Amino acid sequence: MQNTDTSPKTKREFRSLSDIVAYKQQLREKIDKDEETITSKWNDLFHKEEEEPRNRAQKLARMVSLGTGVFDGALLGWKLYRRYQEGAFLFGNFGKKKKRK
Repeated sequence: MQNTDTSPKTKREFRSLSDIVAYKQQLREKIDKDEETITSKWNDLFHKEEEEPRNRAQKLARMVSLGTGVFDGALLGWKLYRRYQEGAFLFGNFGKKKKRK
């Protein structure tokens, strides 16, 4: 039984089922190693931990930043709510007539 590897340069010959099992095990180990590498790089890129504030000024700055972010989000939500009136943008303005000026 002859089988080709995924790379065009390399041809593999399998003479028994044990050869196939050994090759499958090698591939599994390589996949696991690559998966660990990808996971560590992903975590390094996207899951960085922030430093703890060292003094009161940094704590205050972090609280102010968080507070302004929350306020900005709430203000945006309120503006969207007032603009589209309780989900009318999802269902359209069926049955409601526009006011003429």
